[in-house]
Amino acid sequence: MMVDKNLHSKWILLLVSRPRLSPLQSKALRMALDNFEDWNTLLDLAQRKFASSFLYHHIENLSIDTVPPAVLDDLRRLDSQSKIVSMGTCHSLIDFHEKVIAPLGVPHCYFKGPVLAEVYYDEPSSRVCRDIDILVKPQDYSEVVISALKCGFGLGTTSGDVVDGNDGQTVEALLRFNSVVSLYSQNGAVIDLHRQIDYDLGVFATDFVLAQAKKVSFLGSRINVLCDEVLLCFLAYHGSRHVWSKMHWVYDFNAVLTPFEGDIDACRKCAKEIGVLNALDNVLLFNQEMNCDVFNKGVSQFSFRVSQILNDCFVSMDGDLEVELQMRRNFNFFQLPYSWLIDRKVWSRAFVRRVIVRLSPTFEQYQVLPLPRLLHWMYVPAKPLFAVLKRCRGK
Repeated sequence: MMVDKNLHSKWILLLVSRPRLSPLQSKALRMALDNFEDWNTLLDLAQRKFASSFLYHHIENLSIDTVPPAVLDDLRRLDSQSKIVSMGTCHSLIDFHEKVIAPLGVPHCYFKGPVLAEVYYDEPSSRVCRDIDILVKPQDYSEVVISALKCGFGLGTTSGDVVDGNDGQTVEALLRFNSVVSLYSQNGAVIDLHRQIDYDLGVFATDFVLAQAKKVSFLGSRINVLCDEVLLCFLAYHGSRHVWSKMHWVYDFNAVLTPFEGDIDACRKCAKEIGVLNALDNVLLFNQEMNCDVFNKGVSQFSFRVSQILNDCFVSMDGDLEVELQMRRNFNFFQLPYSWLIDRKVWSRAFVRRVIVRLSPTFEQYQVLPLPRLLHWMYVPAKPLFAVLKRCRGK
């Protein structure tokens, strides 16, 4: 069996990705950084996995004096850069809200990113926020995009392809085929507009999520965000689906969990209604078992499901998004890493949704062969051929 040379660094990042450390965790971190040598690997991994600010703040808060001054300077610089990016993203959210969402008055809900950090983080700017996520009803989806285009926002796919907002046929195809699109502000911020927050399986029903939204004050504006219970359920599902490949998702879950400690029943009731109770329970177990000296405990010594989560998390930390996507492709029909991620009661609904998604035309097909709406049905029988051509091209 190959030895993971970066395992120590991975444990450190997983440990610091929480707002507060228990006395046992604090002691473990001190001991881990004492005589630590592979700082270049740790810094590189921390930056790629969005954990450099978490590492820096815990080192500062615990007054750990074994960190080389040059490393502290690098962490301080990365933290400052994170704050600048996050502040810019926050102002872009307000700009989008005041120009597009507020005038339309449509039901909406911001989730993840800057609003989560503002509501739940002690130091909101420590979270790297590169984009903005907002959910609207499917019937309001096109109206929001058209309004954004009129206000000067750009339009594209989440994979980075820019779409000409003046090309009505292409815009219509994009909105028809994609349940999430990217809008671009003039300063380069990305706003991902969703009509479903888990667009592959549809476990989190949009009407239910929007009905549970709560209002918060964000930089002087009143906006809607996910309620605490739905947010914690979503973070458990979302982080596990992405095999916890980014450390700010681990921190997010712990930050939102903090107000519920000792009284998690409301969240479990919400998770049961949605169909992700097993996901929530397993992530809670993962969080609970991390309260130990992880450096003197091998992965195999954790419970079976926590060992699964840790192994997949560490594998995903070795690569970029493509590694994570390949891991998901290797799993099951739902392309979920764990069968327990959705409860059995929603399997049939998720199965139907997954079949529909796999059979439906895609915007990629439209890009290869643009057809008017009346001929979009031709993409369905051509989809197998398109998949073969795509595979032959190595995409």
